[in-house]
Amino acid sequence: MTDKKRILLLGISQSNFLSQLYGQLIKNVPTISVDIDGYYDVSKGAVQFNSVFDQFYDFKKIKLGRIALYKAFFSFMLTPFFWEICYFELSQRKKITTLFKILFSYAWTKTIVEKEVLPLKHSIYHFHFCTPENLKFLHFLPSHTITICSFWGSDLMRLTGVENVFYVRRALLNAKTITIQNIELAEMMYCKYGRDLAAKTQIAQFTINTEIYDSIDACREDKQSIDSFKKQHGIPTDKIVVGIGHNAFRENNHLRIIKAIQKCPPNLREQLVLILPLGYGRSADYLRELDHYITQQDEVQCVQLHSFFGPNETALLRLATDLMIQMPISDALSAAMTEVLYASNTVVVGAWLPYGILRRNQIQLLEAESFDELPVILETYYKNPRPTIADTYPIKILAFLFPDTTTAQWIKIFETH
Repeated sequence: MTDKKRILLLGISQSNFLSQLYGQLIKNVPTISVDIDGYYDVSKGAVQFNSVFDQFYDFKKIKLGRIALYKAFFSFMLTPFFWEICYFELSQRKKITTLFKILFSYAWTKTIVEKEVLPLKHSIYHFHFCTPENLKFLHFLPSHTITICSFWGSDLMRLTGVENVFYVRRALLNAKTITIQNIELAEMMYCKYGRDLAAKTQIAQFTINTEIYDSIDACREDKQSIDSFKKQHGIPTDKIVVGIGHNAFRENNHLRIIKAIQKCPPNLREQLVLILPLGYGRSADYLRELDHYITQQDEVQCVQLHSFFGPNETALLRLATDLMIQMPISDALSAAMTEVLYASNTVVVGAWLPYGILRRNQIQLLEAESFDELPVILETYYKNPRPTIADTYPIKILAFLFPDTTTAQWIKIFETH
C-alpha cells in the first residue's frame, strides 16, 4: 500500500476556501491526506465544511512554562534570526519591552515547531494568507522541508509597512513554492517583496465548490423559487435588486456605496432595493453602525441579510441579484461576484480591482473609478439592463474557473514536490 502524502495547513484556516480546494484535491488524488491547524468554520455550524480534513490541531493553545520559555529564549539567541530581529526592530525604534515581547513570541514559535510540528512528520507544509503572523512557523522549518505559501489577495493588497515586508519577504525566501491567483497580483507581489521570487511563483486559482453553480443551473428558469426566496427575506419582487458587497467586513465599503446611490434621481431610487449579504465577517460595532445609518435614511430601500446561506439559498440569492456592486478596498476574485456573473447577471466593479482574468475571458464588467460614478452607471444600467452576451457567461466561467481546470493546476503543484 502506498504511503499517503500528508499535508499540514498553517496560517489562516478558513473553512470555505480550504474545504473546496482540498476536497477536490483529495477526490482526484486519494494518496493525499490533509491536516489543519486552527480550523475556523465561517458558517458557525450552518454549513458542514470539515469532512475533508483528517486531523485538527490548535498549536496556538499550547503553553510553555516559565522555565521552558526562558530555555527557548536562550536557544533562540544562538540563531542568526534572533539577531536579525534585534537589529531590525531596534532600527524601527521599538521599545526594549516591545522587542523582548517579539523575541519571546518567536522563541515560543521555534519550540512549538521543533517539539510539536516536526514530530508529526508531514510531507508538505502549506501556509495560507501570507502575513507575518501566519508565516511564523516557516522561519523555523528545516531548509529541506517542502513548504508552499499561498497569497489570497487581501494579505498582499491591504497589509503593508516596513515590518510586513521584512518578515514576509524573509519567510518567502525560505519557501519552496509561492502561489498567487493571477498575473496582476503576481506583479504586485514582485514589486512589494522582490522580483527574485518570480522563479518560485506559480499562478493558481483556488478551486471552487460547484454546488452553488449546480444550484444556479437548476434554478435558473425557476422564477417561482426565486420569487419565493425574495418574499422569504423581505426583498420586493417588483424592484431591481442591487447587491452590495458579499459579507459583513467594513472593507466592502457598504456605506460609501449606499451614500452614492442616494444621489441617484428619485425616480430611479424608487425602482431599486439594496441587499446587503452580512452572513460572515461580522463585527458587532460595524453592524450597529451600518444598521443605524440604514434605518435613519429613507432615500433608498435596504434589506440586510444576516444568515449564512447554504448552496441552494446562495444560488437563489445570486439569481435574484440583478446587479451586484463590488467595490471593496481590495480583492483577488470574489466567489460571490463570479456566481452573480454565472447567473448571467451584471456586476459593477471598482476599476482598481485585479479582474483581468474576467476581461481576458470576454466577460463584461461595468467599471467605476470612484463611488461618485455610481449614479450615472445605475442610470445607464436602468436604460439597458442586461447585455445579450451575459447568456455566454456560464460556459466561459466553467472553462477557466471550474475544478477540471483549477484542480489540475494544484495537483501539478503538489505532485512536483
